[in-house]
Amino acid sequence: MSISKRLLSILAIPLLTVLIGIVAAKPANAAEFHFKDYTLNQDQTVADDLYITNSYTEINGLVQGDLFVAATDVKITGTVTGDVYVVGSNITFTGNTYGNLIAVGNDISVQGIIKANAYTIGSTVTFSGNVEMDYVNIAMRTSLTGSVGDDARFITSDGTIDTLIKGDLIVLGSKYSLQEEKVTGNIYDSARIENIAKDQGVIFDKEVNMNTPKVYTTNWTDKLFGALFSFCSLSLVGYVMIASAPVKTGKIMAKVTGSPKDFIFSLLIGFGILVVAPVALLLLSISLVGLPLAFFVFGLILFLTVFGQLWVETAFGQEILHLLKSEGYRPFKSLAIGRLISVLVGLVPFVGFFYSVTLMSTAVGAFVRMKLEAWNKGKKK
Repeated sequence: MSISKRLLSILAIPLLTVLIGIVAAKPANAAEFHFKDYTLNQDQTVADDLYITNSYTEINGLVQGDLFVAATDVKITGTVTGDVYVVGSNITFTGNTYGNLIAVGNDISVQGIIKANAYTIGSTVTFSGNVEMDYVNIAMRTSLTGSVGDDARFITSDGTIDTLIKGDLIVLGSKYSLQEEKVTGNIYDSARIENIAKDQGVIFDKEVNMNTPKVYTTNWTDKLFGALFSFCSLSLVGYVMIASAPVKTGKIMAKVTGSPKDFIFSLLIGFGILVVAPVALLLLSISLVGLPLAFFVFGLILFLTVFGQLWVETAFGQEILHLLKSEGYRPFKSLAIGRLISVLVGLVPFVGFFYSVTLMSTAVGAFVRMKLEAWNKGKKK
């Protein structure tokens, strides 16, 4: 494996771990949600955390909390007192945030002021803003000016780096231009890091027998970027699930972490259902009468095993927030924490498999218990 690929895997880790900053939950009022195209005018203020999922979002006013946006086109010219999390196709940030900026998209333009750290992942990233702490950028094409108050880490295939950096710079790329005199600290590129490794007796690139057929094996770079994609994509699904069914989410979470007994019951019941389900579905499929029911049950189990685990992850995240003395019901931050834990555990061989089975079994068991409880209450009425 080349030095660049190894460093890609190492530097991708902060992009995952930085999202654990969501753990630092702050007391706030009830969150505000928007699912249609939304514009916050310059003279308007939202005194809560703001969650938006739509096609077009424009923030020109003041958000006194965290801002979460998943949209096709996003423009932020206003001020956010908390963190900014944006996933979209076209993202433009010319505003101010007193927290972190995390932007994942196709075309990203950052011209504003970030008081904490900034993280951008995109196909094309144009940066001319001001980051007072660290800045991490991964993009195919980059044009970076502006200033960074501390360390910078850039990974690019084709880029121009003309940024004032007051700390160290780690830069990896096949083709880029760099204004070294604008970097106050040390500059670490592929060649320098490889020399450091050689001084320690580690050689990354070894001769390969050309007659030996090449066998592709999944490396840590592939795993980390796959994990990052899984985190972002399933998090969006989870946000929609929670926003569309908040009451059901709360009831299922209660069947997971309401008490140790609840968790054990949900886990065992779900695992039993998953073990028996293949035989039951086969028996139902034998007859024409049972075939439609078999399709329905199969679809339900498939949904619960794929997406139901998001409810369980939310419950786990909520427990972590309680351990950190963060009071109140904050399902979106809980989901982010639970998703992050699943992604990190999934990178560990064998352990990730058993953890995934635990999540799926608990999700199925908690859902069934929730439905049975509702059915029993309906019978009593």
